[in-house]
Amino acid sequence: MQDIINSDNQIPKENIDIFQIDDQKSNCLLFQKILDNNYFQSIITILTLYALFGDDIRILAFGPNADIGFDIITLIGLIFFFIEFFFSVFAKQGYKFSFFFWLDLISIVSLILDIQLINIFLFSLQTTNAASLARAGRASRVGSRAGRVVRLVRLIRIVKLYKATQEKKEENQGESVLDQKKRKIKQKYLEFDQNKKNEQNQEKQSLQKNEKNQKIKNQQKLDQQIYIINQQLNKNSIIQVLQENNQNKESRVSKRLSDLITKRVIIIVLILLFTMPLFQADYFFDLPTVQDYGLSQIEMVCYKKESTHNDIKLTFEKTIEQMKKLETPIIYFTSPFQFIETFQDSVVNTLRDSEKSPFALSLDVEKYKQAHPNDLETYLHLKALDQDQLQFSTFLNQQDQTFFASALSLGRTVFVCIVLTFAALLFSKDANDLALRPIERMINKVNQIAKNPISAKEQDLIDASEDQYETSIIENAIIKIGTLLALGFGEAGSEIIGSNMANLGDINPMIAGKKKCAIYGFCDIRNFTDATEVLQEDVMIFVNNIGEVVHQMVDRYLGAANKNIGDAFLLVWKLPQNKYSISKDNQISFKDTELINMYSDFSLISFMKIHAKLNREPKLLAYRQDKRLSQRMKDYKIKIGFGLHIGWSIEGAIGSEFKIDASYLSPNVGMASRLEGATKNYGVSILISSQLYDQISASLQKLLRQVDFVTIKGWAKPIGFYTIDMNIKDIPQSKGLDSNLSEQEKKKIDKSKKQTVLEFVKQRCFHAETYIRKNKDLRLLLRDFNMDFLKKYNQAFKLYIQGDWKQSKQIFDEILKTNESDGPTKATLEFMEKNNFVIPEGWEGHKPYID
Repeated sequence: MQDIINSDNQIPKENIDIFQIDDQKSNCLLFQKILDNNYFQSIITILTLYALFGDDIRILAFGPNADIGFDIITLIGLIFFFIEFFFSVFAKQGYKFSFFFWLDLISIVSLILDIQLINIFLFSLQTTNAASLARAGRASRVGSRAGRVVRLVRLIRIVKLYKATQEKKEENQGESVLDQKKRKIKQKYLEFDQNKKNEQNQEKQSLQKNEKNQKIKNQQKLDQQIYIINQQLNKNSIIQVLQENNQNKESRVSKRLSDLITKRVIIIVLILLFTMPLFQADYFFDLPTVQDYGLSQIEMVCYKKESTHNDIKLTFEKTIEQMKKLETPIIYFTSPFQFIETFQDSVVNTLRDSEKSPFALSLDVEKYKQAHPNDLETYLHLKALDQDQLQFSTFLNQQDQTFFASALSLGRTVFVCIVLTFAALLFSKDANDLALRPIERMINKVNQIAKNPISAKEQDLIDASEDQYETSIIENAIIKIGTLLALGFGEAGSEIIGSNMANLGDINPMIAGKKKCAIYGFCDIRNFTDATEVLQEDVMIFVNNIGEVVHQMVDRYLGAANKNIGDAFLLVWKLPQNKYSISKDNQISFKDTELINMYSDFSLISFMKIHAKLNREPKLLAYRQDKRLSQRMKDYKIKIGFGLHIGWSIEGAIGSEFKIDASYLSPNVGMASRLEGATKNYGVSILISSQLYDQISASLQKLLRQVDFVTIKGWAKPIGFYTIDMNIKDIPQSKGLDSNLSEQEKKKIDKSKKQTVLEFVKQRCFHAETYIRKNKDLRLLLRDFNMDFLKKYNQAFKLYIQGDWKQSKQIFDEILKTNESDGPTKATLEFMEKNNFVIPEGWEGHKPYID
C-alpha cells in the first residue's frame, strides 16, 4: 500500500511544464534551511520593526539611562542581519552583488548610527567651546537626517519579508492540500481493504472448503482490478493538485517585471529623498532668528532701571548698524518712542512683500513705567497709543534669498518633472520590453501565419538562454506550432489554416475545395519492401534521409511536398493563380508563358538534382556499405523512379472531423503516379508527360527524348512519354557542407540558394542550359550526354510513329549495338516484335497503354 501511494507522488508526463517555472535550487541547502526557518524569520521580522521604529521610541518613551539597553538590542539586530546577509550570499542564486545585496548592506550599515556611543564618537558632541558646539550640533543634525533617510532603505526589508511570507504561505497551502489528498486516498484504501477482509471472513464461514479457495482467488483478482482503477482515479486527483499548485507559481516575466518596478520605485524614492533637501533655501543658509532682528537688546534696555532716553536711542542706532551687516540687512525699523526717528532704507518701497522679512515686538507700557517712574511724559505718550503703535517693527531685506529660493523652486519643479518623466519612461520600457512588445510580436506572427501559413517555416526562433522568459517561449511555440501546421498540412492546407485562423468562430477544417493548376511530381523508392524487412526500426531513418533530400530540392526550386506515403512522395509546384485560367471543360490557358516555362524547368531540374544527390551524398552512399542490405540485394544502391505531369486538380481537405489530409484530387495527380510506375517498363529514372513537355523551355526540351505515345483509359487524347538521359555511373561523391556548421547556419545556406531561384523568377532571367552548365550536380549527370545519339534515336522514333517500322527497326538495332542497355529502344522494339514488325490495322502513331 505504501509503495503504491509513494509511486503516486511522481509527476507524470501530463504535468510537464514547458515553461520550466521551477524555484531556483539553493547553492547551500543548510543556509537556505536556516533562512526559511519560521523562528528565524520571526526574529528577523521583529528586529526589522525595531530597526525602523526603535530609535524613535527610545527618544519618545525612555530617558538617557535606557540608551545602553537600546544599543545592546541594536547590536543584536546588527548580528542577526549580518548572519542573514551572509547566508543569503551563499544560499540564494543571483543575490551576490545584486540590487538587493547593496540595499541590504546599506541598511545594515545604517544601523550603526542608531548606536549612541558610536554616534557621540562620530559627531563629537562633548565639546566646551561654543563655536565647536554649534558646529558639532549642525554635524549631528546632518548625521541624524542622513540616518533617518538611510533608515528608509530598511523599509525594503518589509517588502522582502512580505514576499517571502506569501511564498511560504502558498507553498504550505499547496503541501497541505496535497497531504490531505494523500491521507484521504490512504484512508480510502485502508477502509477498502478492511471491508474486503470482513467480506472474505464472512464468506469463509458460509462456503464449503473445496469451493472457498477458488472463489477467494477470483475475488482477489477482481479486487486487484478495482484497486488499480481506484488508484489511477485518485492518482489523477493528486496530479491535478500538483498542476494547480504549479499554475500558481509566479512566471519569470512577472517576477522580472515585479523586481524591476520595485527597484525603480526604490531608486526614485531614494533620489527624491536625498536630492529634495538641496532645493530648500535653509539647506544653504540659516534663516533669520529673533536674535538677528536685534529687538531683544532694545527690549532689555527699555526695561532696565535708570536707563535714559539716550541709552535707548543709542542701542537703537547700534542695532541698526549691526543689522545692516547681516546677510539679510535691515531696511526698516520703527519704535513707539517719540524721541527715536524711524529708520527706513530707500529700497524698502521697491521690494515685494515676499522679499521683506517682518518681525514685531510689543512694548509693555506698565513694565516701562516701573523701570522709569519719573518719565511721566513718555508714559503718557505711550499710554495714548493703540496696541499696533506700541510695537517695535522691523523689516529685513530677503531679496537675494527670495531670488535664490525661487531659483531652487524652479529647479525643484524641473527636477521633479525630469524624474517623473524618466520614471515613466523606465516603467514604460520595462512593460514594453517584457510584455507589450512580445505580445505585439506574437500578434504579428499569428497574423503572418494566417495570411501565409507556409511562411511559418521561414520565421527564425528566438535564441534560447538561461534567462529566457515565458513570452519568448510562447513566441517560439507559435512559430513551432505554425511550422508544424505548415509541415503537416503542406501548401495544399494553407487555405485551411489561413481561413480558420482568420475566422473568429468555430474551427471548420472541411472547407470547400478549390480548382488549381499545378505540376505534380511522384517519387517512389525502389525495393522498399526488402529494405523495410532488412532495416526494421532503422527504415524510418532510411526513409527520412531520402525524404530530406527530396523535400529540400523540391522546396529550393519553388515546389512543396504534399504527401509522404511510406516509400513514395507526392510533390507539387502550384502555379500562380493569376497566370492561368481554367475553362468549364477543364482546358487550361496560360497567360504568362515565360513564368510557366520557368516553373516547368524547375520541376524537372529539382528531380534531376534529387537523382544526383542520392548518388553523391555521403550519408546516402553509406547504405551501399550496409551489410544487411547487401546480403538481401547484391550491389544495392538507392534508386527512385520519378513521374512529372501538369494539369488541374481540386485542392482541399480530405477526411472528417477526426482526421483530415490536405491534398489534391484529380486524374492529373494519378497520371504523375502512373508515369512513375511506367519508368520500370522503359528502364529509365524519370518520365515526363507531353503536357508538361510542351511547357518546358526550348533549351531544356532539346535534351529530352520521347519514349512512347500511348492512349490511356479514361483519357480523351493520347499522351506522350518523355525522359532525359542521366548518367550516375562513377559519379564522384559530394564533399558536403562543413560538419562544424550548425543546423541554423545550414538552413541559412539553403535559404540563400532558394533566394537565388526566386531572383530568377523576379528578374525573369532564367536560362536552363546556362544553369545546367554552372551547377555541378547537373553538369555531372549530363557529362556523357550524346547529342548524336539523341538525334539518331529521335529519327528512329519518328519513323516508328509514322508507321515506317522497317526503317525504324534498322536504326533501333544500330542503337542497341552501341547502347545495348537502352530501355526505351528495347521497349519500342518489343512492341513492334509482338506485332511481327507489322503496323497494326488503323495505326495512328499511338498504342494502348497497359499498367
